[in-house]
Amino acid sequence: MRRIFIEFIEPENVSNFLINGTQMYFTINQEIVKSMESTLSYNDLQYVLREYALILERQLNWSMSNLEEVKKKSECKLNDNSLAKK
Repeated sequence: MRRIFIEFIEPENVSNFLINGTQMYFTINQEIVKSMESTLSYNDLQYVLREYALILERQLNWSMSNLEEVKKKSECKLNDNSLAKK
């Protein structure tokens, strides 16, 4: 099902979809935690926040790793283009 949904995203809309979706999801999570923190036990709240922190850390690591790959590919293309001009 995800694959079908992904295919409908136009390339020019990918950045808006990812950025806005991520910001919206983060805001929703904040609201859920704030609204439920008085009804959750300390242990449950601590568990939820730690797990969420781990998810965010994995997302950051994935993003940074992909950013490095993009930079390397870009540098290779620049080097290839400069060699081709010589």
